[in-house]
Amino acid sequence: MTETLTPRLETAEPFVVAGLSGRYTHTTAAAIPELWTSLDDCIDDIPNRVGDFTYGAAANFHDDGFDYVAGVEVSSASGLPSRFRSIDIPAGNYAVFTHDGPIRQLPHTYARIRNEWMPTSGFAVVGPEFERYGTDSDGAKDSYTVEIWLPVEKSS
Repeated sequence: MTETLTPRLETAEPFVVAGLSGRYTHTTAAAIPELWTSLDDCIDDIPNRVGDFTYGAAANFHDDGFDYVAGVEVSSASGLPSRFRSIDIPAGNYAVFTHDGPIRQLPHTYARIRNEWMPTSGFAVVGPEFERYGTDSDGAKDSYTVEIWLPVEKSS
């Protein structure tokens, strides 16, 4: 498994991710793969889909956890069936990391980013973050590429 702890910096335009959602803590985040399994059964029911990527978007980080949406980019959350939720991803500057390996090792990559890169980076995370999965994603494969996009600004 490889993960790149030297991110590339990207500027992203705003977009909306819509899909299935849940509220998680760092303890319960191990249940997020179940959300993805459920999404497989209803992904074609999400209206206004844009592109072929799938996304895991996390927002509303507080002491009691965070909101997570497993879904797709949509042109509008208008008319979204009630079982789906959306997260607005704002325009901004992002540090983009690459995880290349088993999906079950993704939490390890996040831990390295938070514990090794963040403390010395000179950046602060400032909003919703997201994972972008390619069109060839298959969680059962040993080699799996995921981009982790963290919204950043220079810390003071």
